[in-house]
Amino acid sequence: MFRTFATFDSAKRWIPALVPKLHRAARKQIHQHGLDAMRAVWVETPRGRFEGFWRSPLISQRIVNVLRREAIRDGTYGEYNYESCTGWDRNWDLQTE
Repeated sequence: MFRTFATFDSAKRWIPALVPKLHRAARKQIHQHGLDAMRAVWVETPRGRFEGFWRSPLISQRIVNVLRREAIRDGTYGEYNYESCTGWDRNWDLQTE
């Protein structure tokens, strides 16, 4: 049961009723974390200097590709709208070297 709100109180507030239903959790992670939700993170353990592990990204690469293609198809590629949680920021494209 989600309440429907006409507008956001602030640009960063998350209101599920205004977000498209497809991949809602992934959109929430992008809304809250941005590019960091798409990157793996190295977590060091307290035991040793070189011990640790990689924590997988919050959003899988498959879902990232789906959301990016959807933004291209909808014409919202290049800018992210915080009010409707739609679009794709060009800075989120992962750089391959």
